[in-house]
Amino acid sequence: MRTSIAVRDWLAYDHFMNDSCDKGSVLITGCSSGIGLTTSVYLAQRGWNVVPSMRNPARGDALLEAYEAAGLAPPAILRLDATDAASVKEAVEQAPRLAAIVANAGIGDSGCFEDFEDEHCRRVMETNFFGTLSLARAVLPQMRAQEHGRLVILSSLVGISGAPGTSMYAASKFALEGWVEGIVCELRAFNISVSLIEPGNHKTSIFEKLTVASRPGSDYRAMTTLLTNMSRGKFSINGADPRHVSVAIAHAIESSRPRMRYRVGNDAKMAGIMRRLLPDSARIAMIEKAVGMRNWRRPNAKK
Repeated sequence: MRTSIAVRDWLAYDHFMNDSCDKGSVLITGCSSGIGLTTSVYLAQRGWNVVPSMRNPARGDALLEAYEAAGLAPPAILRLDATDAASVKEAVEQAPRLAAIVANAGIGDSGCFEDFEDEHCRRVMETNFFGTLSLARAVLPQMRAQEHGRLVILSSLVGISGAPGTSMYAASKFALEGWVEGIVCELRAFNISVSLIEPGNHKTSIFEKLTVASRPGSDYRAMTTLLTNMSRGKFSINGADPRHVSVAIAHAIESSRPRMRYRVGNDAKMAGIMRRLLPDSARIAMIEKAVGMRNWRRPNAKK
């Protein structure tokens, strides 16, 4: 069993550096907050030429403040909208000597499936899945030509095991997981590695930004309220330090033997174990208990 990433490793990860790692540029998407922001600062502290990007660079104040607090020179923030292929192509062309990308941009919309309109479902998939594919298509020709590159793809705990209220978000992350398993051997021939980062619950702004799917008169309204309150309450408060995710990303970029999967957080590791060892009925019962839905019935349901 591999040694898990410890909190103390946030302070010292230099032993993963190696001569074969070309310290060029690292393009990171979704850097306005959360994991993207934290990783941008951490990799810059480690000597990388970080190229942070976001859909709207005017929202980059928090990133610039974090760089200043860390004693780093302010970065040039690129505009990159994962759903706009022209924007992706332009950003990649502006990033010099790309050694790695961190595909972090995504949306975590929630709600029960029947309350999602088709347009909303497609928006989640366009951003989280097809946006990542678009970025990979833009950078892979350069990486193949230089015969080196690292693709680091942000998945999620729900890319390991789905949960109520996350069906569309989970679908987009499961799609990424299958895509990575399909391309990892294709790219090894060109010395390009692909790693999935599977964070559990961490303290980011994802719960504050949630768009919750809901319809007037929906039979799922009480369930959606229960799950949303759980996400914005218990899960948000008890989330782990997002710097742990940045450490895993650094390992995926810098290690001479990067893993295909990095499960970050005890909850993500447990989800993997449950998926592998438990029958579905037992796993689902444990998920229902964890989110407060065990023995839950909608109001006024027939006994």
